[in-house]
Amino acid sequence: MEFNTFEYAASQKAEGKWILFKLLLILFYIAYVVAFGVIIYITAFVPVGALIPVTLWILVYFTYKYTSPDYKYTVEHGEICFYKTVGKKTKKVFSTPLRDASLIAPINEAGEKIREFKPTKSYSAVPYSKCPDVYAMLYTDRENKKCVFYFRATREAIKIMSHYNREAIVICETEL
Repeated sequence: MEFNTFEYAASQKAEGKWILFKLLLILFYIAYVVAFGVIIYITAFVPVGALIPVTLWILVYFTYKYTSPDYKYTVEHGEICFYKTVGKKTKKVFSTPLRDASLIAPINEAGEKIREFKPTKSYSAVPYSKCPDVYAMLYTDRENKKCVFYFRATREAIKIMSHYNREAIVICETEL
């Protein structure tokens, strides 16, 4: 590992709103098949039923991938970048220099500071709700909007972040 580069990636676990989203999509697929069957029954044109598996596969292929995104953040040369991947499409959500961070601290120690900071944008790269070592980074983006970024920190990530912004980081050794 190069000292000035770090990368962390994780997949979203099926819990909370994500499991609800999966269940709603499955119910939608079932409703689609039932509606298609009703249309076939009403029109009495049974050969159209051969389209059910194909169209259902198309629906599942293009929609189910949105139920479990992958998150990745990288630290390269003093800049942190956050990416979100859905299916095969990766989108860069934001990037900001680490020197612009006003606080990088464990979530349990940053709660009051987050409320005082009053962020207008919130980003999360936390893969599940009971994830250990969750940190929050407070920063102001290029459009002067206050933002908070929640992420899972490792020793290497904290070491690199403290190298680029020693004043903003609060290290909790019991969590790492």
